[in-house]
Amino acid sequence: MLDAVPSDAQAAELAAVRRMLAVSQGCFSLSLAVCNSPALRDWIIEQLKRESPNLCVVAVPKGTVDVYDYVNRSTRATPCA
Repeated sequence: MLDAVPSDAQAAELAAVRRMLAVSQGCFSLSLAVCNSPALRDWIIEQLKRESPNLCVVAVPKGTVDVYDYVNRSTRATPCA
């Protein structure tokens, strides 16, 4: 688990994802983020979900050919908050 006080790098990564989400505010957006650090990924998701409880996070399995279709089916089967 990452520290409660984020490093400059962690804060920068979170800020980048926040900007990506802010651009699509009020519109549908399929935003993708790749993170090679599971701990950082989980920390960013935790922070974003605190700020936006309706945020929908879908983990796309490796090898998925049609990402849009996978996300669409996943969110229909289990609607986001």
